[in-house]
Amino acid sequence: MAELTPPPIIAASIGASAVRAEAGGARGFFGLHGGRVALVAILLPILVLGGLLFFFNPSEHSFFPVCHFHETTGLLCAGCGASRAIYYLLHGHLATAFRFNPLLVLSLPLIGWGLARYAVGTLRNQPTSLSIRPMWLWLMLVGLVAFTVVRNLPGLPEVLRMPEGRQSVGLRTGR
Repeated sequence: MAELTPPPIIAASIGASAVRAEAGGARGFFGLHGGRVALVAILLPILVLGGLLFFFNPSEHSFFPVCHFHETTGLLCAGCGASRAIYYLLHGHLATAFRFNPLLVLSLPLIGWGLARYAVGTLRNQPTSLSIRPMWLWLMLVGLVAFTVVRNLPGLPEVLRMPEGRQSVGLRTGR
């Protein structure tokens, strides 16, 4: 039986790309390696959305999305108030941000640590992964559901109750 071999042009192309890849010369999107593309794909939307939230207060501008769960049930979901919380965090108002979404404010250090760990590993060309063990995913889901239930309980202290409506909470922003 005759051995199948690719035509010379294809064989040369395959060989050249393998040599470039071994030498570290193979580049992907915008000249970045796969891990760095993922890093840019993660950080770019964070920077763009952060910029939007820095310059536009979600309480005053209607182009931000509304919570359909809250619109239909009148209850707060785990994410309700997150965009306003980020807006106030970006302006240095930690207590106000906490009133809008305490879970988000408390989880940001953990999220930042995970992103920083991924970024450092990627920039050092070390194998990195965003994988999370199933046990942690289940714990996060239980935590989100518990937070949603607790924030909708009647008689919640004023400090933990999210301000009503799309109004700002008494901060003067100069507008």
